[in-house]
Amino acid sequence: MLQYSDDIIGAEVFLRLDKAQDADNKITEIKLDIPRSPLFARKQNKTFEEATNHAIDALKKQITKQKEKMRGV
Repeated sequence: MLQYSDDIIGAEVFLRLDKAQDADNKITEIKLDIPRSPLFARKQNKTFEEATNHAIDALKKQITKQKEKMRGV
């Protein structure tokens, strides 16, 4: 994530197993501590790997939007 933003102070990652009978019961939550405002993504999928990859993709989009907003684009 540091290749997308140098401002990341810390990160918290939570892996949760939903008790639902559904196959998509693996949940990844990622919180990035950034000075302007923390970013958060929560994704659910069949595996923790897929959920984590989707959460990272969501955070990359949030970082890009935040940078564009700061530049006034």
